[in-house]
Amino acid sequence: MKAQRVQALSSRSQPPAWRRKIHLPNDRMELSKGFSLVELLIVAGLTAVVLAGLGALTLVSDLQVGRRSNSLQEAQEQWGRAVTFIQNEAGDGASLSGSLSDDDVCNGIATASFEVNGIDTYPTLVIKGPNTPPNWTIIYGVRNLNELDENIRVLYRGPKLLIRCGPFPINDPSTQSQTVLLDRLPDGNPFQVQLLPNPVSGQPAQDAIVTITLKTGTNTTYASDQPFRVHVQSTP
Repeated sequence: MKAQRVQALSSRSQPPAWRRKIHLPNDRMELSKGFSLVELLIVAGLTAVVLAGLGALTLVSDLQVGRRSNSLQEAQEQWGRAVTFIQNEAGDGASLSGSLSDDDVCNGIATASFEVNGIDTYPTLVIKGPNTPPNWTIIYGVRNLNELDENIRVLYRGPKLLIRCGPFPINDPSTQSQTVLLDRLPDGNPFQVQLLPNPVSGQPAQDAIVTITLKTGTNTTYASDQPFRVHVQSTP
């Protein structure tokens, strides 16, 4: 009987379910408040800084790629003009050689031959005109930039230069003038000439494979995937 009275009193003291108050823990109440305005501004500022940094890096990368592309394109154009010039002059000659004779003069160019994959290779291309007067000789070789006069040196980029020695069509064939045909050649052997034998036994070479290496930006690269080949047709 006493137990039943206690149970009845306790059930009477509890309010209905719709009047009961739910008390959340303090930590859950704190979480339900969300972010403050200051916190949102800080996050927005950091996000803007990160995005600006990424944009700047992308811009710098694009500029570097653009400069490299322009540098390579410029090198290819200069290389193409030099190749065309050499091919045209070789076409007017009668023979090709890779070594200089005692009568051939081109001050400062490299003359010592070397081997590439077991093949004799020369640092010069010598084009001889027909044996009938007026005789002429044109020499292509490499010089160091620092060997030129100071007032001329500032016009070119080194470390080496492709040099043309010989007369120009408007000059006397006996006069020799030295002209810079191409700059930005790297160290080593940037100008390589490999002579091909004449199909006619005992006749001078009329074909050569010539490789010109250019330096673009900080890298050394071939301005063409394949070396070009000059061909001399004998003048009747």
